[in-house]
Amino acid sequence: MYKDGQKVTYFEIIDEKGVIESPFNYYEDACTRLEELQQEGFTFTGNIKIIEVHWIGSLRRFNKMTTKKDACRQWVEGFNAIPYSLIKKAYPNLSEDGLEILVTEKECGYCGNTEFEENEDGKEYCTSCERLTEEYGYNERWDLPMWGTLWTFGESFDEEWARGNLEKLRQCGFWVYDSNELGILIGIDGAGYDFYEAHWIPLYEARGLRWHDEE
Repeated sequence: MYKDGQKVTYFEIIDEKGVIESPFNYYEDACTRLEELQQEGFTFTGNIKIIEVHWIGSLRRFNKMTTKKDACRQWVEGFNAIPYSLIKKAYPNLSEDGLEILVTEKECGYCGNTEFEENEDGKEYCTSCERLTEEYGYNERWDLPMWGTLWTFGESFDEEWARGNLEKLRQCGFWVYDSNELGILIGIDGAGYDFYEAHWIPLYEARGLRWHDEE
């Protein structure tokens, strides 16, 4: 039985986009699973590696949960919740005071519209002016999200993953910020619905975590 604060070693399967699956208690288990993924025709990006991770912290997330939602909840409970009152006190003018905006709501670089679709060629365009994003670009909305809390990740390797996967965070519905003092912060521009189903579980899946019993 491990205790909180004890050093733990586990293994992850990764490619150039990030974590594919994690954690594995034994290197051999990771190798077996990698062979299965290759046989199943899983599409990897670039070089595939099995890496060894050394971690010290709360071990509750390594206990197998019955459902994906339970496992995800354990993961998210390890994040640090920071209320807006503190954020606004530390960064009253956002980027001007050191809170860099990485991902918020996309605004068309030509007309400012926030709705986009893809044409038959798979290229994104603005639904208002119909100009292509690749030609006119887009801006990130200068604001904080609706929900009055931002979160920082509980562990540095989660933050490192987030820095390399900003578009995945956008797809999961998160706004993302960065600061020298706090590192990566994420927020949700919404209220009145199940954040786990809409945001946290998609993030858990995008992160490549499998800390739940198979469903």
